[in-house]
Amino acid sequence: EKLKEILSLPVFSRLEGKTLYRERKFLAAIPACEVLALLGEEVAEGECGEELVFQGALDLMAEGDTEIEIIDYKYSKKNAEGLYRHYLPQLTLYKKAVARILKVDEEKIRCTIVNIFQGFEVNMDGAGTC
Repeated sequence: EKLKEILSLPVFSRLEGKTLYRERKFLAAIPACEVLALLGEEVAEGECGEELVFQGALDLMAEGDTEIEIIDYKYSKKNAEGLYRHYLPQLTLYKKAVARILKVDEEKIRCTIVNIFQGFEVNMDGAGTC
């Protein structure tokens, strides 16, 4: 019953017709000034020319003709707001990495957290971040 509940979430209905990639590993260089800004750090002069290398693994990526969906699974007791605040930097970095690797605009990438413990999803998109 729990699995049925999770699979009936709206995020999974958006996957129809898309190519799915599970546990997709990546390695991407992202401009240091973008990462520092995301973390709320001051950007020193000259840091924008440097890049930071990130590696990670996407739980699920769905690639369609016009949109890419990143789905990250969490097993958490946090509510939607808590998940959003805690994981926003991680999902934003994932979005930046996918955009750079696939050479697409970040606006074409959606990010969603699926809380498999509580059976709900959190849309991470908004204001230039995931």
